[in-house]
Amino acid sequence: MILAFSAFSSKLVWATLVQEKQASGINARNLIGSFMILKFKMLKIQNIENQKILKQRKI
Repeated sequence: MILAFSAFSSKLVWATLVQEKQASGINARNLIGSFMILKFKMLKIQNIENQKILKQRKI
């Protein structure tokens, strides 16, 4: 579920990034930063979910 959401949101952000890059180089750089932050947050959420699964298996 989270992986599917991550892939969808990545494509959405990337599409926005491409559109903005055509409009302005400065905005594109800001969006690249936002994209990296989004990817990092997705990885953190995924990591938390994986830890929950591991804890359930240990019990």
